[in-house]
Amino acid sequence: MKINALGLFIFLIPILGYTQSIQWLKTYSIDTSSIGQIGIYSMGMDVTPTSDNGFIAVSREVYPNALSYQFIRATKTNREGEVEWSKIYPSNINFSANGLGWDEVSAVIEVENGNFLMAGAEMNFISGPGKGLLMKINAMGDTLWKKRYELGEDTRINSIKPISGGGYIITGFIENGDTLEAYISRLDENGNILWVEKDFLSEHTVAYDIAIVDKSKLGFVITGMVDDNIFALAMTLEGRKAWSKKYNFSPNDAAYSIRYDSEDGLLIAGSTEIDDQLHPLILKVDLNGNEVWKKTLVMPGHEATTIRLTPNGYLISGSFADIYKNLTENTGFLSKMDREGDPVSTLVLNQFDGMNASDHEVLEDGTIIVTGMTLDGFFLLRTGEITNNNNLILIDDVVDIFPQPAKHQITVKWRNAPSSAWRIELLNSNGQLLQAQKLRDSIKVFSIRDLPTGTYFYRIFTDKLLQTGKLIKQ
Repeated sequence: MKINALGLFIFLIPILGYTQSIQWLKTYSIDTSSIGQIGIYSMGMDVTPTSDNGFIAVSREVYPNALSYQFIRATKTNREGEVEWSKIYPSNINFSANGLGWDEVSAVIEVENGNFLMAGAEMNFISGPGKGLLMKINAMGDTLWKKRYELGEDTRINSIKPISGGGYIITGFIENGDTLEAYISRLDENGNILWVEKDFLSEHTVAYDIAIVDKSKLGFVITGMVDDNIFALAMTLEGRKAWSKKYNFSPNDAAYSIRYDSEDGLLIAGSTEIDDQLHPLILKVDLNGNEVWKKTLVMPGHEATTIRLTPNGYLISGSFADIYKNLTENTGFLSKMDREGDPVSTLVLNQFDGMNASDHEVLEDGTIIVTGMTLDGFFLLRTGEITNNNNLILIDDVVDIFPQPAKHQITVKWRNAPSSAWRIELLNSNGQLLQAQKLRDSIKVFSIRDLPTGTYFYRIFTDKLLQTGKLIKQ
C-alpha cells in the first residue's frame, strides 16, 4: 500500500499469470475526515486520457446515513496511474442541519489549456429541486466556474460531448414526480444554453449518451431508454429532429452507450432480458436508425455500459446490472468484438472484491484504460491486448432442449449436426457445476431423476460456449 501526501490511499496488486498483458491495476481511496465524513465506497464513473499523456478520472464518493451524502471527486494521474492530485467537491449542503445531499458526476472531458469540464447533478433533497451541474476546473483541479441547469423538478446530465465550431451537447433526463423526460441541450463554450429540446418521445424516457456524427444533415445521435425499450434519436446541431427509432427485443431492454463509426454507422451497448436475467447487448444501426444486427452475450446478470471503437472492431465493458445487491460478488468485464459483433476475447475483472467497470477508452498506442468500482476504492486499469477467449459467449439457438419443465429426463437435439465434439454442463442456481459430459451425438437423452426440484442452468460448448439457458425440474 502506498499513501501519498494528499491522504490518498493507493492499492496495487502484482499482475502475474494472466494471458492478457495487464500493465497495471490500482485502486484509489481518500481520507475525507476534513469534511467530517468517512467514505463507504468510491465509484469510478468516467476516465479520459489527457494531453500530457496522463489520465483524469471522476468518481462518486458515497458516505453514511443511509447513503444520504454523495460527493464529486476528480483524480489526475500520470501515465503509470500515479496520483498528481485528487480533490473532492462538496456542494453547499449544510451537514449540521442534517441536509441530504446527492451530488453526481457522470462524465469528464478535457477542454482548452489543460482545463476540464465535469458534468452531473447537484441535489439537495430538502431545500429544493436538483439541478444539472457543469463544473469547469483547471489543470490542478481548482474550480473555475459552475453552471446549474434547472429544467424540471430534478435535472441530471449524463453525457457531454464537444462539437466542431465550439460549444457542447449535453443530454440526460428530468424527473418530474413520477415522470422521467429525456432532454438535449446545446451549450456555448461558457456553458450557457443556446437551445433545449424535450418532449420528443411521449413515454418515460432517460437519455444516457451522445454520438457526434456532424454530417450535413445529421449532427448527433443520443440513446437511452423509453419505458423498457431502447431508443435512438438523431438531431441536427441546430436542434431539429432528423429521426427517432425504438428497438424492442425483450420485456426489459436498456442502452447506456453509443458510438459513431464512419464505416459501420452507429453502435449501441446495453442489455436485454432472457429468462428473467439481463445479458449484455450490442446493437448496430445505420445512419437512418435501421437495425443492421444485434448480438447478445451470455453473461447472466450483466450489462454493457460502454462501447468504444478499435482498429478491427469494438470493445465493450460492463458489470453486474444491480451492483448494490451483493457488493462483494460483483464482477466486471472488458470484451473485444470483431466488426460483425462476434466475440473475440474477454478479460473478467475480479481482481478486487466488488469490482465492476463503468467506462474505458482505447488509447492511441492500442492500450486500454478502464475505470470502475471496487470495495477498496475506485480503480484504474491499463491493459494491452486481450487474448483470453474462454469467457465471452454468444446466445445462439443451436440446440433444442425438451421437455420444459421436465421431471425425469431431458432431450438435447442439435438443429444441425455438430461438426466436432461438444460438451454440456449443468449448473445450480448459484452457478456451481453439477454435471458435465463430452459427446459427439446430435441427439442425446439425459436423466435428471436424481436432481431435486428447482431451477438449473445449462451450457453447451464446442470450441467456445454456444448456448446457455434455464432448465426447470419438477
